[in-house]
Amino acid sequence: MLPRLLFALVFAVPAAALAQSPSASASALFRSRGQPGTEPIVAETPYESKPGRPQAAIVRIDPDAVALVVAAETRPGVFEIVARSGRFTVPLESSYGTAVELFAFDAPDRLSLSLTSRSGCGRSAVTHRFALRRGEWVATGLDIDTVRCTDDGVEPDWSESANYITGKTVRTVHTRAGAAKRVQTAGARRAFPLSKFPPDGPESAYAELR
Repeated sequence: MLPRLLFALVFAVPAAALAQSPSASASALFRSRGQPGTEPIVAETPYESKPGRPQAAIVRIDPDAVALVVAAETRPGVFEIVARSGRFTVPLESSYGTAVELFAFDAPDRLSLSLTSRSGCGRSAVTHRFALRRGEWVATGLDIDTVRCTDDGVEPDWSESANYITGKTVRTVHTRAGAAKRVQTAGARRAFPLSKFPPDGPESAYAELR
């Protein structure tokens, strides 16, 4: 298991990601779910904020663990938590560490959490995807992108995109000559509730969070 750092030392989020904050009611609710004196990381909302749209945040629940929570406006100006992940941590691969690259709503009913890890000249990015389906927030996919070091810098190595709705995974491997080979399989896990995130299983992207 990779070593763990305190949430405050590991997470690095650009100020722009916090530009559009939720209502005062949602902010107070998120703070109440975290440790006293800590500030939640609020999901960026690129579309125009309207009443009734969900809000999401990552809150620190103990010194080295966090949780993802989603709140819904149940009546004007009043938010309630409608979904919550399990506890998870952020691994440290090197002195560069792991950081939140992006935490944002792709649509009112779709949410993405992207983490990047840097080691030497290389970099890997893992994106966890969530969506509201039939009234429940579920994990719907996992995307992984990696690069490799070369004499001239870095170049794409391989990527993998698992769709938990279709159950299919597409893996792309880049040769050193620049060609890309894509293979599609039916081995992806199925969508699971946000409360089960991160799930048990062999995927390193999940194992490193547990």
